Amino acid sequence: MILASAWIKFWETVLIIGFGSFAILVLIVIPLGARDVLRLFKKLDAASKQDEEDSQD
Repeated sequence: MILASAWIKFWETVLIIGFGSFAILVLIVIPLGARDVLRLFKKLDAASKQDEEDSQD
């Protein structure tokens, strides 16, 4: 009975650490990824405007 209790406690700890790590990763990756996507669209918009100016000349 003691062995079963130890395994349950072990897997509870693994589960808590796993979900906690996932939550922290999500909180870091999503904002940084969104920032990168916004930068990409700004660069694409700037390049598009530059191409329009070049084609008018």
